[in-house]
Amino acid sequence: MEVTEDSYDFGRVRQGEVSAVTHTFQFRNAGGRGLLIKRILPHCGCISTTASAPSIEPGGEGSLAVRLDLTGLYGFQSLTVDLETNDRNDPVHVFTLEGITIRPWLVDPPLLELANIVRGESREASGKVQSQCFEGETAHKITGFESPSPAVRAETEEFEIPSRPLKGRKHLEIDQPFRVCVHGEGELGIQEAPLLICTDDPKSPTLTATLRWIVDGDLGTTLKQVFLQRMYGKAQECPLSIYSRRGTPFEVLSIRAEPNEEERDTLEIVRGKADTPSRKNYILRVSEDVPKSEGFKRYAGKILVRTNHPETQVLEIPYYVSVRD
Repeated sequence: MEVTEDSYDFGRVRQGEVSAVTHTFQFRNAGGRGLLIKRILPHCGCISTTASAPSIEPGGEGSLAVRLDLTGLYGFQSLTVDLETNDRNDPVHVFTLEGITIRPWLVDPPLLELANIVRGESREASGKVQSQCFEGETAHKITGFESPSPAVRAETEEFEIPSRPLKGRKHLEIDQPFRVCVHGEGELGIQEAPLLICTDDPKSPTLTATLRWIVDGDLGTTLKQVFLQRMYGKAQECPLSIYSRRGTPFEVLSIRAEPNEEERDTLEIVRGKADTPSRKNYILRVSEDVPKSEGFKRYAGKILVRTNHPETQVLEIPYYVSVRD
């Protein structure tokens, strides 16, 4: 088998502009008998191949069409395809595709979780935008931020553009850090908003990150959910505190466990010790009235707290009780 070329250099490719690279390798049967193609083995799932024919007559020509899907491939690539034939001198011929791919802009992380923010206060988080460019090209930058939420502000932080590629690389890796500040306002609970990141790259003028946070009121609880169990006669108990984050005095008007429909009351709540004007303490335990269960039994409900706090009059805490005796 005579081969015109063993390797194809597809050059420098930018993700998003080119999704795949194709090339056809040519070869000729220079022997005195038919050339039989036994197997084609790409060494990457990103490569698909098509042979012009399963066999080539003496003196005839054949070809191997190769398609390389560039999705997820970044940096220098050298990927091979084995062509197995009945050629005794060259039973496995290796064809190679080589080149450099760089990815588009990437927001890291794409989802920024800012956790809990007390209403009236603010919380910050950091992220970065990663980009790549070939040496000698213009390195684009972030030009600004936009968000439909008035609670969101963002700004870039100082960074340096590397003067040369990292060792072993043929392209520049650029990390542009940014900082986000979210103010706790609006309704209590989970809030989410997009952050539009504007750049001076005409091919990627806007990137998007998602921001998610929880707005809390002044009143908080030490437990977001309650899990208790009674196993073989031994019952658990746990403390629960209701407190003001700002130290505002308040009173608990009532606190009770409300089981789900058609379930019995399985949770007992007793007053704890060392209360202060801005913190109320309780002990939670499995009720002694829960009947014994030979198998595994699970109960659920919510703890309903009513207060005279000017901002938060009602708190609800889910609870789950597991019983096995």
